Amino acid sequence: MKNNSEKLELNSTLINTIAPMGLEIKGNCLIIGENTGKVYGIVIYPQRSD
Repeated sequence: MKNNSEKLELNSTLINTIAPMGLEIKGNCLIIGENTGKVYGIVIYPQRSD
């Protein structure tokens, strides 16, 4: 039986996009790797219940 092992080249940009090095959530701020963003949520309740 032959050992057909191939060495695959890693694409670090793709890996960091799929699985970022760090994920941090602080209040309404989300930090993914070097990118920072604000998180907003809108909740609408019905005026009456049926």
